[in-house]
Amino acid sequence: MAYTHSQDELSFKDAIISCLKNYFNFYGRASRAEYWWWFLFNALVITVAVLFDILVVSGLILGISELQQSSGTSGTAVAVGMFLPNILTMIVTLFLLLPTLTVAVRRLHDVDRSGFWVFITVIPFFGALLLLYWHLLPSRQTVNANYE
Repeated sequence: MAYTHSQDELSFKDAIISCLKNYFNFYGRASRAEYWWWFLFNALVITVAVLFDILVVSGLILGISELQQSSGTSGTAVAVGMFLPNILTMIVTLFLLLPTLTVAVRRLHDVDRSGFWVFITVIPFFGALLLLYWHLLPSRQTVNANYE
């Protein structure tokens, strides 16, 4: 069963808790507020991860490569430098991928669309615009299909 709130009282914290509790739940409905609060949370968390990767991890790699260049062995630093700079960003993105997909599917259910419409994004530009339009629509009070 989906963790639901009244649409009028959904706060940022409630939306995040709802999305994390429904991590694997593709059934039910997600309000417009729940979807957009989750979208904001994703943007904030990924921005922090990117900044951490740029400032901390890249700085560590730069320090290691300078240390190895002074000792004459620079091959390892190049190999490490190719994979580590975005490690936290990749981990965070993978962690947030499934709940983002589930809330998008539940949001489509809330506007009376099948969750499979999320795959319309494979159509360049048009697909993303149509999905954005559907995510911006207000919730339907009556749903024709059984998404609960």
